[in-house]
Amino acid sequence: MGRMQTVTPMSRSFVSPTGTAACAYLLEALQHSQQTCPDQKGKPNPRPTARRVFQSFIDISVLHVSSLKSFVVGLTTAPKALLTLLGDRYVTFANSG
Repeated sequence: MGRMQTVTPMSRSFVSPTGTAACAYLLEALQHSQQTCPDQKGKPNPRPTARRVFQSFIDISVLHVSSLKSFVVGLTTAPKALLTLLGDRYVTFANSG
């Protein structure tokens, strides 16, 4: 039989006390860069709610193939843009999807 693969949802890591600070930082960065986050209908929204920002990350998961290989799956354009606004530390995730 093949090796079992594990999928870890990334969105869980954002639901923490520091997640609130990250969201506030992200909303400020969105305003400063004059970028938008799509609302639930897909229309651009320059001032999304914290809930909508968190919902952008729901479908992102990390697929662990082995102890040395992991892949970010489900990363679409909107969350990639949001991750790049968070800074260099998160660009790695944005570029691996």
